[in-house]
Amino acid sequence: MKSLALVLLLVSAAAFAKDHVYQDGKLLSVSKQNDGAIGTGLGNMALAVPMGHAIFTVQISDIVYIVRGEKVNRHTKDYSKGLIIGDPVKAAVEGNNLILLLPTGKDFNTAILTRERSKQ
Repeated sequence: MKSLALVLLLVSAAAFAKDHVYQDGKLLSVSKQNDGAIGTGLGNMALAVPMGHAIFTVQISDIVYIVRGEKVNRHTKDYSKGLIIGDPVKAAVEGNNLILLLPTGKDFNTAILTRERSKQ
């Protein structure tokens, strides 16, 4: 009975999963934007931990999108999410979000900061 319930749950989740319309794009850059520092305290010591967001620049056709990824700090190992600058990427534009298909096959939802026409 538990296995039947699990199968029904997985099937219903798959039925509501949204398919994205991916387009071919190119990852132009990945950088870290510093948002400032967050103070933390250890006893009598105060530490400032720099915080920021990953910033991705992606070109799809003749539009260049600058998008903000998740928060990163000095302990974040790979804020590019395994993507390589200069490589082609699959990306979907949905409203004010850009969804990148990561090498792992997972979607990475980012907020669009700016859109501009390519100068080329």
